[in-house]
Amino acid sequence: MPRSHRHDAADDAPKRRYEVIHRMAAQGFSARRIAALLDVSESGYYAWRARTPSP
Repeated sequence: MPRSHRHDAADDAPKRRYEVIHRMAAQGFSARRIAALLDVSESGYYAWRARTPSP
């Protein structure tokens, strides 16, 4: 796999985890706990959530 492709996939990993947190938090799960389980920061999740979507 070309290095640039691996780098892109690694950059996308937190975003995918934040999407999981978002879906599970909407179902009543604790965002703090899910973030810890997925090894991302809770503050990173809230920063991601506050950003405007890219075009």
